[in-house]
Amino acid sequence: LVCTTTAACHLHPHSWTNATRRTLSLHPTPLPFFSPVMSSVVVFIRDLLHRIARNNWPLMGLITTAEHAIVAAVVIRYLKVHYYDNLSLDSIINAVPGAAMAVKAGMRSEADKAVADLFPKDLEPTLDQIPKKGRPHKMIFEDLKKMRQLDKFNVEKGFGLIYTPEQKGHEEFVSEAYKRYIHSNALDPTAFPSLRKMEVEVCSMTLSMLHAPKGACAVMTSGGTESILCAVKAYRDRARYLWPHIREPEMLLPKSAHVAFEKGAHYFGLKCVWVPLDTKTQNPDLQAMRRMATPNTVLIVASAVQYPAGTMDPIPEISQIAAEKGLPLHVDACIGGFMLPWVEKLGYPVIPWDFRVEGVTSISADVHKYGYAPKGASVISWRTADDRLHQFHAFAGWPGGYYASPSLLGTRAGGSIAGAWAALNAMGEEGYLDQAAKTMEVCKELKKAIADIDGLQVVGNPAMTIVCFETTSSELHPFAIADVMQKKGWKVSRQQNPNSLHVTLMPCHFNVRKQLVEDLKHAVETVRKQPNLSHEGSAAMYGVLAKIPTDTKVADFLKILFSRMFMKH
Repeated sequence: LVCTTTAACHLHPHSWTNATRRTLSLHPTPLPFFSPVMSSVVVFIRDLLHRIARNNWPLMGLITTAEHAIVAAVVIRYLKVHYYDNLSLDSIINAVPGAAMAVKAGMRSEADKAVADLFPKDLEPTLDQIPKKGRPHKMIFEDLKKMRQLDKFNVEKGFGLIYTPEQKGHEEFVSEAYKRYIHSNALDPTAFPSLRKMEVEVCSMTLSMLHAPKGACAVMTSGGTESILCAVKAYRDRARYLWPHIREPEMLLPKSAHVAFEKGAHYFGLKCVWVPLDTKTQNPDLQAMRRMATPNTVLIVASAVQYPAGTMDPIPEISQIAAEKGLPLHVDACIGGFMLPWVEKLGYPVIPWDFRVEGVTSISADVHKYGYAPKGASVISWRTADDRLHQFHAFAGWPGGYYASPSLLGTRAGGSIAGAWAALNAMGEEGYLDQAAKTMEVCKELKKAIADIDGLQVVGNPAMTIVCFETTSSELHPFAIADVMQKKGWKVSRQQNPNSLHVTLMPCHFNVRKQLVEDLKHAVETVRKQPNLSHEGSAAMYGVLAKIPTDTKVADFLKILFSRMFMKH
């Protein structure tokens, strides 16, 4: 690596990649950007040291190593300052011949081991091609039943992936609604006008719940990520229309904002400017947010609530910053949108966050989370129809005819729209209030239990039904606690910065809340008595990932892991 860097200094920096392929000398010559006097001094000192150590090979080796290290540091600093603002350890590793290939080979090997550990052998893919002859339906259903049982996912002991109310018959009811529209497509509203009616009504009910003003409008999407991607795309296009001089658009968002915003920035060519969080409250630093807004900022983001700790961003104050800067404000309420209105009506303290805050220009809220609709249903709401226009895409030059789409997808599953419409009508405000009351009761009891357990504390100040907690003792690793909980069937999420555990509570947890608390106490005591658990299981795996020197390399490993997951071995 040092030799590569040394050789690179002899070329123009834009030939960096070619420099790595040169035959490398172990004796660097003075750098071309040194002044003649400085170069002479460097050569004199180097020659003097070499004469002193001429017959002392260990000393010569030490001097040579130090020499290369100094040159490497100077070159990296020079290139970083003058040519490559993003020069990093990743780019240097990638520049070294064979290094990137060796790293990828190691990652593939580790990914294969992880896949073998993560998935049951009975669920390894076996089919290679479409059967020559169709199999009997009964046999296929038996296979489906067997595979579903091997998932071993217990809704009452899971947190977040599945949202179901504690209401008898609801799942069967919305499933039937979905099934009746399983062969429908909202791509063309004129083909299925009933889907248009239901979508407009779902949007209208959501806008009313969010206290939207007259003239507000909305669109259904397939989920929170699509809603967020639509928002990012729309605000990028809005900026192109209003501020065409901005060539490198930025969005300003708290570090706790959902990762889908980073995904949208990556897809649509924006830069994420991350606002740091207060380590105690988990709220964004408002002074930093105000400072970090630049002439390139086209959007500010806030969360109601943020996913990692369940805290509410100070949206009224963020709205003031947006107004000062003349910027739009999108509120991500994908997880909180169908819970916070009922929590507020139950009398819990909830700061203003919806369209009652004047600076809020759009809100995303998932119906398939606490709206208890089948998967594939979210709503993105807009204060004005003019802003919503930037979300749409239309093209008139296609031989297949005129094309227009309100969201990212072409095909739009009618079953999701019908299921969402059915869920809102079946639950009603009374149903949502009842489910919110039960879930908040679980939340209160869990937070109290965490406060009473020596070595645990809640992270931030949860505003609704998400609880995040960390350990305060070095002898307790949170991931080891999660491993012990998992052996009892609880699927608790692991988080980082800080290392912590996350639970998204559901109404179905009301009946198992006592068991949850008892199993958590047992897990803490088990880890306390068996310190070795902090060096095994997921604690060990996350520890290894934490030692990878850059986030980019961790991301590379995760991509390779996913690649290996979806391959037949």
